[in-house]
Parts: sequence; C-alpha cells; structure tokens
Amino acid sequence: MNGGPGVELPRRTAVMWLLVAFAVIFLVPSGRMVRMAMGESGMPRLLLVWGMTGATVLVTVVLPLLIARSMRHGHTFVSEEAVTRTRGEVIRKQIRFEELVEIRARSNGRMGGVPSEAVTLIAADAHGKRRGLHVSRVFVTSLQPLLARLEREVARRPELLANPHERELFQAALAEAD
Repeated sequence: MNGGPGVELPRRTAVMWLLVAFAVIFLVPSGRMVRMAMGESGMPRLLLVWGMTGATVLVTVVLPLLIARSMRHGHTFVSEEAVTRTRGEVIRKQIRFEELVEIRARSNGRMGGVPSEAVTLIAADAHGKRRGLHVSRVFVTSLQPLLARLEREVARRPELLANPHERELFQAALAEAD
C-alpha cells in the first residue's frame, strides 16, 4: 500500500470499558477467594480451592483485561487497495480488494443497544487458500468508509455477492450506513 494504511474506522470503546469495569468489579470477590485459599491446609482441599481460585481469577479478571487490551490496540483501516487490521503498528491481517472472492453483509439487530451490523470479506491467495476478515459495528462506530469502497468493488465485480439474498443484505447495509 503506497498511500499509507488509509482511513481508520472509528473504534467503539464501550465494550472495552465494559470489560474493564467487569474485571474491576470482580477483583473484590477474587481477592476474597485468594485470602480464603491462603487459609486452607490439607492436600486434597488445598488443591481444589487453589484450582477454583485460579480459574475464577483467570475468567473474571485476567481474561476480560486481556481482551480489553487487545481491543484498545486494534485498528481497522480502509484504503483504495485493501482493508487492514493492525495491532499497534503491526499489520495483523490484510485483504486486498483484488483478492476478494466473496462479501457477506449481516445485520443481527442490536446487541444491548449496540448495532451489530457486520461485513465479512473473504479472499483467496494464489494457492486458493481462503481467509477472511470480519468487521463489526460492535467494535467500530461506522462501516460507511468500508461499505462505500465495497460498493464500487461490487459494481465492478457483481459475483462477489454469492446470491440474491446476499445482494439484499448488502443493499440494506448500504442504506443503513448513509
């Protein structure tokens, strides 16, 4: 990509902050479990209590914080040549429009007040191996730059939308993005 990564799709940070709040709220019960586990003695019970404590801390504190961190550093860019997902400055996934073999647009209504429209781009490499890139409004505030670029690509190559149903879904996504 000669002209830089392109236009960044604006990120939605509500889910990230919700995960951070979830982890902070569960710090207190997790701390209590650790204190309780430290007071245990006797081998079978000790292993069981520490195993449950470790699993609880992992699921309710560590995992949400790792996911939130990943979301904070993730960016999606749309340029004339490609859609690029980065983590910090590192390109994690890139799909060039010339490699596209299929476009899938979906709308699942709302996810607790957050629109859940999404576009999945499917591309094939020189060996025919398929790979995809999913872009959802759960994580970005607008799909408009991506849909505008895809509209031009679909006008040029209508076979990217596999059937009339996919065409209807894509047209509905375009109408909602405006």
